[in-house]
Amino acid sequence: MQTTSITPKGKTFKKNFIDVWNYRYLSYLFFKRNIVIYYKQTILGPLWFLIQPLLTTVVFMVVFNRIAQIDTGQIPPSLFYMSGIIIWTLFSDSLSQISISFTANAGLFNKVYFPRLIIPISVLMTNIFKLGIQILMLLLLLFILASKNEFTHNISLISVVTISLYIILTSILSLGAGMIIASFTAKYKDLNHLVAFGLRLLMFLSPIVYPISIVPDNLKIFIISNPMTSPIQGFRGVLDGVSMPTIEMVSYSLLCGIILLAIGSLLFLKTEKDFIDTI
Repeated sequence: MQTTSITPKGKTFKKNFIDVWNYRYLSYLFFKRNIVIYYKQTILGPLWFLIQPLLTTVVFMVVFNRIAQIDTGQIPPSLFYMSGIIIWTLFSDSLSQISISFTANAGLFNKVYFPRLIIPISVLMTNIFKLGIQILMLLLLLFILASKNEFTHNISLISVVTISLYIILTSILSLGAGMIIASFTAKYKDLNHLVAFGLRLLMFLSPIVYPISIVPDNLKIFIISNPMTSPIQGFRGVLDGVSMPTIEMVSYSLLCGIILLAIGSLLFLKTEKDFIDTI
């Protein structure tokens, strides 16, 4: 009796990304599914995209500005906190959701073939879409403050391009880090708890609730060594024209993002071959 052994056919790194392009319409379907799931069977629906950063901004204003008396510089507190919150939310939500790509979609992966990279890409698409809605709320707040002469800023094409570049940088960081963690959580599921805890700690090492200018000089190295400091500063610096990160900070964040993305892609593609046997 002849026995036939079926084994997965190896693919080159390039071939995997060609498959992602060939299955690009599937990315849209997963993106659409993620959006529908987010507000299905909810009372307020997509308004939750706005409610979360809005409520968080109010809490931060009360705790850190009113009680802790943290000065936000030239930017009004509401604009300062909201701008930091929405760019951080893109990073934290993308990383945490990408990090469970294998475990959350095990049933689907076990039934049908498609490039597994589609899942983290669709997650990132979903969170960028949410960010787009939140930026509209940020612009509304900006115009309200401008009408009251509390803040002035001229939105230009350069501002839009600059913000887009920092969104791309944040996306690279979250995608790379998320795929690295996903490769390990496929085998060690308790890493999910560590990720949630680590994100909370990293948030306070990021200039979200305080400007980097008030950080003591001996502690600034911890803030600057955080790759997310540059996108947060850059996103906020577009508003006041003062808080922009240095070229060195941006280059450091970009280098970290490229390294994380390269390592994450290699680990993710390696793990997808046999994760069904270990999950």
